[in-house]
Amino acid sequence: MSSISSLTRPNFSGLATGLDTGALIEGLLLAERRPLDLLEERRSRLETQRGLLQDLNTKLLALRDAARALDNRTELGTGPATTEELLATRVSSSDETVVAATSDGGVTPGTIRIDSVGQLARVGREFSAAFSSQDTALGQSGTLQVDLGSAGVGSGVETLFTVTVDGTDSLLDIKDKINTDVANEGRVRADVVFDGTTYRLMVSSAETGRENEVTLTPSGLTDEAGSGSFVDASLEQTAQDAQLTLFGGLSVTSSSNTVTDVVPGLTLELKSTTTTGVDLTVEIDKEEIESRLQALVDAYNDVVDFVERNSAFDEEENTRGALAGDPTVTSALLSVQRILAGRYDDGDDTNAGTSLADQVQGLAEIGISFDANGRLSLDGEKLGEKLDENPLAVRELFRGLEADEIDPRPDGLAASLIKALDPLVRSGDGVLAIRDQSFQSQLDSLADQIANAEARLAQKEESLVLQFTRLETTVSQLQAMSDFLGSVRF
Repeated sequence: MSSISSLTRPNFSGLATGLDTGALIEGLLLAERRPLDLLEERRSRLETQRGLLQDLNTKLLALRDAARALDNRTELGTGPATTEELLATRVSSSDETVVAATSDGGVTPGTIRIDSVGQLARVGREFSAAFSSQDTALGQSGTLQVDLGSAGVGSGVETLFTVTVDGTDSLLDIKDKINTDVANEGRVRADVVFDGTTYRLMVSSAETGRENEVTLTPSGLTDEAGSGSFVDASLEQTAQDAQLTLFGGLSVTSSSNTVTDVVPGLTLELKSTTTTGVDLTVEIDKEEIESRLQALVDAYNDVVDFVERNSAFDEEENTRGALAGDPTVTSALLSVQRILAGRYDDGDDTNAGTSLADQVQGLAEIGISFDANGRLSLDGEKLGEKLDENPLAVRELFRGLEADEIDPRPDGLAASLIKALDPLVRSGDGVLAIRDQSFQSQLDSLADQIANAEARLAQKEESLVLQFTRLETTVSQLQAMSDFLGSVRF
């Protein structure tokens, strides 16, 4: 609230009249500033309501995102998700030292048999001849060509670059030239290694697999004695692919020990070879699924808590919360509650009770229910039982339809919730965004009105000060004249 600028007012109260003119002006201005007070009170209410609706928008966005994390659709709902979003799975290995595995949720529960791991993928390495020093100039001039790849594998052999060696270069200098060559791009790495007596340049491919075989071809460079090759072929470590068999004889070759494309959704980490086999057990991860559903429950309860807290009646202030009776808030909450309490099936009466969508039709069947206060709670035990009984039906409850699918079925719960919330929380043209723009327009208008009212009040104050100043001056002059006349003797 703006204050009356009494500090700028002359201190003349009572000099001539004996009146408390400052108090008189203050009282007159209080009456004059009532319209300004009303404008500021309105601005405060609008700012409060706007801030609360912005907070509500954030909480509804969180609820929508929690639903998006369960519908097995892309973020924009234009197609199926690349990974399973609800039915999390976990994988255990009978021998983690040989093969470990993880799942993104899309793997059917059961046992996967790895019959054998014949070899692990490894990088290719080339070594130079032995030298007595790593930092002494070799006294040689020539070139060292670096190739990557193996004939007949992948895209074949590729010459990455060629470094030029002059007479002042040491092993360390050659190492730096290889690592910093602009054409390298981190695809090979050079190091100088020490065996306790001599030093060698070692060049390794950055990735495993035959397609990443590294080859060094020297020209004009020799060993330290000058009689042999700069590259010691006897120490070459050829790159190799991983080889494994599974499912009773299916042979798989991989350039990496991380194998992701054999079983969709399953990632294998090969750690050592075996001929006795390893069993991978895939099972539903009930704890993770419960955690994902709990996120939806928590997001909804957060919305309800917020609305109730800011709609409640304040007995001390004798006022209702700023969101009380707000039609947008009421409509949004009722819409969300209807969806969460709704029943979902495939809309096809010809197969009633037989489709997955008919076998789990509501949240209560998987242990999520409303309490007496309108909050959701999740019964983990009941959810676990339903996941044991029919996990795919649980998934179907939340599903979203294929973008190109011609299907009369209604959307699942998560997809329905997203469609209901999007028009509310969408940036730019969402209901709450438009209301926020309206609040801004009203606040801009109020700012102009308040500025004008403050200017008028300042003018009124200036006018009152001038009037009372004149009054004091006039009274003072009259008193002086009276004193003068009283002193004259006739």
